[in-house]
Amino acid sequence: MEYSLEPPSDSIDLGALADRLEMRLVGVAVDHASDLRCVMTMPVAGNTQPFGLLHGGASAALAEQAGSVAAFIDHPGRRPAGVDLSIKHVSGAREGMVGGYVYQLAVSRRLATYRIEVRRVGDDLAAPGDIVATAQLTVVFTNPDTTTPRE
Repeated sequence: MEYSLEPPSDSIDLGALADRLEMRLVGVAVDHASDLRCVMTMPVAGNTQPFGLLHGGASAALAEQAGSVAAFIDHPGRRPAGVDLSIKHVSGAREGMVGGYVYQLAVSRRLATYRIEVRRVGDDLAAPGDIVATAQLTVVFTNPDTTTPRE
């Protein structure tokens, strides 16, 4: 699976947790025919459990952060807040980088749902490696949508 990605056009403050876990927004999807919205990366080093594997909580934090950033990018001016996150860990990572690849599943006036694939990544983010975890995130928009007419 290959993607068309470009660097984010402006700076988005990812917050203190993202800084501590060294998460970076590295790509925004430019192929809008695809459901891919954005990609964030995080190093495995420094985010491991005592046995040397990527910590499941770090994968979950990457998934929620990446999904929230996608909602922020998709809906300018809206404030997304995660209300439901489920994650399944399918393999481990001991080194290198992982990336959160975010796909939009559904959107309404108040909610948006995203699927996030946490994958091993190398130098080419457009050609991700094996899946480490899959997650689903639902966000609620905490401010009103003034662009959609009320029914």
